[in-house]
Amino acid sequence: MSDSSLILSLPYIQPAQAQKHVTHNEAIRTLDVIVQPTVTEVGRTAPPEDPPQSARYVVGIGATGDWTGLDGSIAVWEDSGWTVVVPAIGWTTRATDTLIEWVYDGSAWILPSNTVDTLGVNTTADTTNRLAVSAPNTLLSHEGAGHQLKINKADTPETASLLYQSNWSGRAEMGLAGSDNFSVKVSTDGAMWFTGLEVAADSGEVSFPSGARVPQRAELGGRWNAYTDQRWVTLSRAHGWVGDAHTGGSDTGPDPALTWLDTGLYLSAGSRVETLMGRLRADGSEAADLSSYSLRLYFQHGPDTTDGDGWNTDAETTRDLIFGADDVPLSEGWRALSTSFAAYTTPDNGSLLIYLKPGGSYGTDQQIVSEIVVGYTQ
Repeated sequence: MSDSSLILSLPYIQPAQAQKHVTHNEAIRTLDVIVQPTVTEVGRTAPPEDPPQSARYVVGIGATGDWTGLDGSIAVWEDSGWTVVVPAIGWTTRATDTLIEWVYDGSAWILPSNTVDTLGVNTTADTTNRLAVSAPNTLLSHEGAGHQLKINKADTPETASLLYQSNWSGRAEMGLAGSDNFSVKVSTDGAMWFTGLEVAADSGEVSFPSGARVPQRAELGGRWNAYTDQRWVTLSRAHGWVGDAHTGGSDTGPDPALTWLDTGLYLSAGSRVETLMGRLRADGSEAADLSSYSLRLYFQHGPDTTDGDGWNTDAETTRDLIFGADDVPLSEGWRALSTSFAAYTTPDNGSLLIYLKPGGSYGTDQQIVSEIVVGYTQ
């Protein structure tokens, strides 16, 4: 029978041994050191002068004094002397001064590697997605100042980007995709992609490879004549800040007549009409007699004659109603207009027209002064 255990080298009590408690207590002391092993310090080379009972140290390389020749051992101050335990390969201990864990590799105490091949948080990582997180949110924060998230690629033709997916299929991507230009791309199926924005790396110039819709505003203002028969009056004959009265009028029916003479704000095919804002004020000595107004916003299609000569007859004009309001009260003083409607996309080239129909009982000298802004993208 051997004198000690195979793994921890704890002393055995031998047959017919005298003072068996000495051997037993030695084994207990050893267990007291190595079970849940923590040490006060790792790498100390000189013994402290007045250590407290049970103080433990991993002896550093080149130890001196009572620790001479004990490099790498665990020294424990017990009673009035040092008890020494020689570690075995694979033992671990944590230094209480730093809370860093150390591993004994058979010849020295080392810090274990802080790298792993894969890491899954609440999910399984794989060889492609070596870091995988399944959670409602992922937080990356500063530790007192700023914080940078770095995505690095090997060379210009490679990709460094953020990919946004829907049901594991790509829908949007932003970053350096196949070049050093910053781009934003979108897709409906994860296969065909459209680049919406690109910023050139060598100049900062921004381009829109798939086209762009730029918000624009058209100011249409002036004076509208209030005819005593309450006919429709078009604003299309005046643009911008116009002071002259409109003299042209349409009929008195529920909707204005539209002829080829009516021209307005030109819009190219694919423009989107989105908002209408403005204000109206009744003008003249009997302004209060103007009690209401009706409004129409039309898109008038461009000429579709086969020879392209333009509109030759009234029959060659067509229109789409974009917005309409009937019998809106108009009190003396300014009245605000504001509406946002489902964007109307022009099917071809044409003109934007606005018609107004005053309501009430008034004389021939009445007018409505307007400031109207139409918002659209082109």
